[in-house]
Amino acid sequence: MYFLFVALFLFVLPAASVLAETLLSNRGADLMALVGKWFVFWSVRGRPFIAGLRQVAQPQFTAGSIFQIKDRGALAIVSELGFANLSMGPLTTTAAQPAGVDDRDLPEAPRECR
Repeated sequence: MYFLFVALFLFVLPAASVLAETLLSNRGADLMALVGKWFVFWSVRGRPFIAGLRQVAQPQFTAGSIFQIKDRGALAIVSELGFANLSMGPLTTTAAQPAGVDDRDLPEAPRECR
């Protein structure tokens, strides 16, 4: 199950997102920029969000199988860790794109840089 989760967030979802944006976008986008954008999105935003959902819903799984702590007192801390992971997605989204900045407004890179 863990291998499937890692493969999904490292390969399948970024590749599907790159393919979808390439097919649906009418702007010619740099392939490496798209790969970087979607790899970072799924690994930095998506994976912690899903892990946070699991930690909030089932803190005993994280406490027992990952940290190997059997004390029920640790469940509150693991649940708090889950809420921290849940908040990282929106936080990184706002940090990655400053308010009022649209990538279409940025100057185009010189031809030799593409």
